[in-house]
Amino acid sequence: MLGFLKNIKRTLGQEPCEIIKHCAVMLMTAWCFICTLSIPRIAGNTGSPVSSLESIRYINFTVHCLKTAGLFCVLMIFFCALSSVSKKTGDVFERLIFFLSVFMYGIVCVILYDNVYFCLFMTGIVLLSLMYCMRGIDFSKVKINTWDFAAALVFLALIPAVFIGVYTVSRYLTFSSPNYDFGIFSQMFYYMKNTFAMNTTCERDVLMSHMNVHISPDWYLLLPFYALFDSPVTLQIMQGVVLALAIFPLSKICRLRNLSRLHTTALCAVYAFYPVISSGCGYDVHENMFLPLALLCLILVFEQDLGWQLIPAAAFALGVKEDAAVYVAFVALYMIVAKKKYKKGAAVFAAAIVYFFAAVWWLSKFGDGTLTFRYNNVILGGGGNVLGIIRTVLSNPAYIVTQIMQEENITFIVSVLGSLAFIPLALRKWHVLILFGPFIMFNLLPDYVYAHDIGFQYVFGSGVLLLYAALENISSMRRLLASKVTAAMAVSSVMFFAALSWDRISITGRFGNSDLTQMYDSMDEGIAMIPDDASVAASSFLCAKLSKRDYLYEVYYTDKMTDYVALDLRGVKLEEASVQEADKINGGGGGTAVTGNTDENTLKYLNSPDYETVYYKEGCIAVLKRK
Repeated sequence: MLGFLKNIKRTLGQEPCEIIKHCAVMLMTAWCFICTLSIPRIAGNTGSPVSSLESIRYINFTVHCLKTAGLFCVLMIFFCALSSVSKKTGDVFERLIFFLSVFMYGIVCVILYDNVYFCLFMTGIVLLSLMYCMRGIDFSKVKINTWDFAAALVFLALIPAVFIGVYTVSRYLTFSSPNYDFGIFSQMFYYMKNTFAMNTTCERDVLMSHMNVHISPDWYLLLPFYALFDSPVTLQIMQGVVLALAIFPLSKICRLRNLSRLHTTALCAVYAFYPVISSGCGYDVHENMFLPLALLCLILVFEQDLGWQLIPAAAFALGVKEDAAVYVAFVALYMIVAKKKYKKGAAVFAAAIVYFFAAVWWLSKFGDGTLTFRYNNVILGGGGNVLGIIRTVLSNPAYIVTQIMQEENITFIVSVLGSLAFIPLALRKWHVLILFGPFIMFNLLPDYVYAHDIGFQYVFGSGVLLLYAALENISSMRRLLASKVTAAMAVSSVMFFAALSWDRISITGRFGNSDLTQMYDSMDEGIAMIPDDASVAASSFLCAKLSKRDYLYEVYYTDKMTDYVALDLRGVKLEEASVQEADKINGGGGGTAVTGNTDENTLKYLNSPDYETVYYKEGCIAVLKRK
């Protein structure tokens, strides 16, 4: 026993401060682990185990302290045993177990308490522990061979692909995907497979091409996959795959910038967990899914200084949507200013500008117009055009700042840049600011609420350019600093992923609820009673399931008489009313009246004398057939 104690003293060191340091680190490690393990028990007794003071009632303080002390003793014994064999091994154990304890506690806390500022603070604590654990380590000695590097990239690509695929497919299967936009694109692909035209009827309540709303030929890239598996599920899965594929051009760009395989892997991990990507599919598929892959491919071609390959790369990016030309223009401008690629950059910049104004003109003259109403807060009189925005910027730049620095925008900025540990702002060269242009224009400037919501697809393009801005800053850092920065970014991305994205997977829990699964089966049963060739007016969350037909309309936006009507009755309480009430509702037309917590259009169909009920499940679905 005496020999063991002497060994402990020799292991810990002769200096009192050294002994105190080891003890303090192990005590904090034990404390974090015990606090983490206590959270599930608290969660079972209180709705808010992190932010509620009442949670303290469910923790026996004496037992809590004893557990912490006991774990501390166990960890110290392990540390001394390992250090007696090798001081390096003991040091690695101490650092690793300390960081993991803080990291795990931070992850659990930000998942349970949905507040971006709390996440920012907890991320800061975790990063402090990371910097402590990384001190004195020479990462240049860490070598990753070719096969391990390739395997790491594939594994990282699978993370967003699987995560996005699982929660978006679950949304579809649980009737949680609305007509705008998933019902629209599901019917559009039905038309594309059968007619090769991007037609829909449920987008603007009339048979028309989606090209009249957005010029998005890139959709055809997914048509071969849909032709093989013609289901809306295919679209949800392919969105995850397309977003995940961006990891590969990103890794190539990193290597071209002479970043090590370790740094490259860390930055690809940042992308894999980046909440901008993982959360941006909250409303199902959208053409913006192509932006990360397209922009990184374009940047890669510029970085490689290739020639004719710029044409397909630029065409791919421009084919995402008409406003994708703005992203392309900013990338080209950056290449001109920062990389001195004058001829190629100027050519792409000019092509993007010409294409943008041509597309806007075509949509205004022959299509459904552009969405400049989203910028009415910076257009004098509203209802203007791009020139109106430019006029405001040049005339009163201070006003533009007031619109950018709105309270909700601050939260959004923290969400996006906090995920990258704010490294895009660590400017090494002023021209990196050019890459912030789309972020300001598309996300911070408009008063369109979804533009600065990380749960929507409007951040895909600007978010990737911010990641590239971070890469540019890192590539000019010393190797040791770059190691710390890339590690900090990876940890930040995971922390913000836990806070902002992880909850989306909770939708899969609905499949474990027998009542809900029975309800979904009933809804599928009702939908199956509608013939494939029948025209249908349906509630928003039923449109995607009914999309494989020529004529589909959303009940809330149509006045057309269709062969069938499908109504989503979830959360709606229906009660029979008197004949007088029925006459009042139906304008004197009689019929079986239905009243309750539902909207006017649902009442119109349920009480209409023109339709008869063919399937009905209270609180679930009603299917009506035209008499």
